[in-house]
Amino acid sequence: MGTQLVIAPDRASVLAPVTASRTATGGGKYGAVSDASATASPGLLRARSYGNGLAPPVGGYAFASGAAVADASFVDYGIITGLPGALAGDPVNLRLRFDMAGSFAGDGESILRIYVYRNFGVPLVNTHLFTDLLQPSDVGEFDFGFAVGDSIQMFVHLNTQATGLYGRPSRADVSNTAHAYLDVLSGNARFVSSSGHLYGLHDINPLPVPEPASAALLLLGGFVVVGSVRRRAAGPLSRPIS
Repeated sequence: MGTQLVIAPDRASVLAPVTASRTATGGGKYGAVSDASATASPGLLRARSYGNGLAPPVGGYAFASGAAVADASFVDYGIITGLPGALAGDPVNLRLRFDMAGSFAGDGESILRIYVYRNFGVPLVNTHLFTDLLQPSDVGEFDFGFAVGDSIQMFVHLNTQATGLYGRPSRADVSNTAHAYLDVLSGNARFVSSSGHLYGLHDINPLPVPEPASAALLLLGGFVVVGSVRRRAAGPLSRPIS
């Protein structure tokens, strides 16, 4: 019998980017290969997975399979800042948009999990986008009522996986599009993230990027929130590879 191969998840974040890894096992026609890569930055996630069992089944048995999982995530935070003349508590309209698109072959899929919080409270958004061979793109859009002085926290996680069996390769490639946009629709405020990334299209004059020390403190606080949420979450973000 050949050897089944599973490659451990690659993980990427704004703090710990990863590079591609490749693994092969078995020899000759019964070998398997898989590789995965992931990168992340505020507002953008990329992930790619590939697996191939290399050989068809013999006597109804698969001798090898190639499986790969790639995970990418980012956390970002910021304050709704009033423009001259705006007061703390003045209403602000926001529009949040996520889009994801990729290319797939065989048993490959990607799930983009989204959490958005106001003032470190209950999440306003707890949802996901899904793509696979039959649905290669997905979009989510949400409108909110915030106020000047409110804070926004975002945690976004991309899981991409592919399993190749019976000599049929599988690919899940979301290396070009997994984007987040945040538009301030009101004329009295702007959103400035701790990373300095400009999410929206309407706010073309962002305030200066926070000092690194301030951004680090804000990032640390957000990780505490994200950690508590993930501990409360039931089950994995995606179905496990079998």
